[in-house]
Amino acid sequence: MLAATLGAVGAIPVESVAIILRVHRLMSRAPTPTNLIGNGIATLVIARWERALDETQLQAALNGGSAKSKV
Repeated sequence: MLAATLGAVGAIPVESVAIILRVHRLMSRAPTPTNLIGNGIATLVIARWERALDETQLQAALNGGSAKSKV
């Protein structure tokens, strides 16, 4: 979408679009881990807030083991 928009303007050389796309490719890798960590933390916060978090099972999972759920 970025390349199409810049190409439609007509005043920007094609080489500049290639450089922008390379920089964009590098910069687009950072949000993925940030979103993953943020979503995990938000899930834990909401589960604790709703009193639906099984602390024993969470600790077992974080320690590499597994615990049986009480469901």
